[in-house]
Amino acid sequence: MRFYAQYLIEPRPELAAWLCGRVEPDLADILLEPAVLVNPEGGRSVWMPQDHALTVKLVYLASLRQYTPLETDAGFEAALGSTRISVGLFDRWWTLRLLPGSDNTESLRQFVVKHLGSVERTGNELVDSWLEWVRDHGEPKVAADRPRD
Repeated sequence: MRFYAQYLIEPRPELAAWLCGRVEPDLADILLEPAVLVNPEGGRSVWMPQDHALTVKLVYLASLRQYTPLETDAGFEAALGSTRISVGLFDRWWTLRLLPGSDNTESLRQFVVKHLGSVERTGNELVDSWLEWVRDHGEPKVAADRPRD
């Protein structure tokens, strides 16, 4: 069965120090921002989880070339210390973690109903009105789905 695995990419702490003075602050912000990539996996395949992880690393690094300062080998090397897109370069500057399967919030809203008495109001008018609607109707829906009074 095919599914979509989610991978969290986070910068290693030493990347921030490395980038300081090497790249513009806006580019540093992009390189230091955690990212989640979704990768199609499963089905009838000999690919193992570690194989998919390696491809995600390479795809992420290659995707950095979309930014003008990193398009050329010289720019890529100036920013990251190498002209090559490699697993070693990825592992030098980032970590990769496979996130556990995710639940759709719609399947979990029943617990809001069950434990509504313990749910504190947020101070956000839309969300608090949604909580009131849940209290009155007993069926959680997203605020956008709730008819306006």
